[in-house]
Amino acid sequence: MFEKKCDQCSAKIEIPDNYSAPFVQCPGCGSHQRYQKPKDLNEPEYKLGSAKVSAEALRIPGKVLDDSKIFEDAVGKAGLDEVYKQVAIYMSEKNIAKRRTIKSKSIQTFMRKFKISADMTSHMLDYAEKAPETQEITVALHRKKIIIAGVVSALCVALLIGLMLAFV
Repeated sequence: MFEKKCDQCSAKIEIPDNYSAPFVQCPGCGSHQRYQKPKDLNEPEYKLGSAKVSAEALRIPGKVLDDSKIFEDAVGKAGLDEVYKQVAIYMSEKNIAKRRTIKSKSIQTFMRKFKISADMTSHMLDYAEKAPETQEITVALHRKKIIIAGVVSALCVALLIGLMLAFV
């Protein structure tokens, strides 16, 4: 059990050992106080990858976490797959202005849908732009476009050959 003095009324606030929220409420005046649990020297450090996520997000002792694990924990496996697909779509856009517009709309959509901060969403999209999963989806999109273009051009050539034979 930890104790903290209220900043407003100086009343003692008792905080249980397993309390993990960043704020506590004073029983005297009802104001919310920022609370940071004192570090236990026996508890191992929590290390995160390059994403700027608090150590409270993932509590895996002594391991450096991969960015994909952090984002997967934040939005889920299906959500991360959706992020990869959306990033592949706007990365395959040739027009820079349109690409920026789609990226901005993607950030807003993911913030609303997954209820995560803009900073976290921006880091997630930056990670997804370099992820091999996104590159695989982009290649698949280009492959489909190439196959469709090939089929359309083959049909045009066949049509032209048919027209030429009709005139001969």
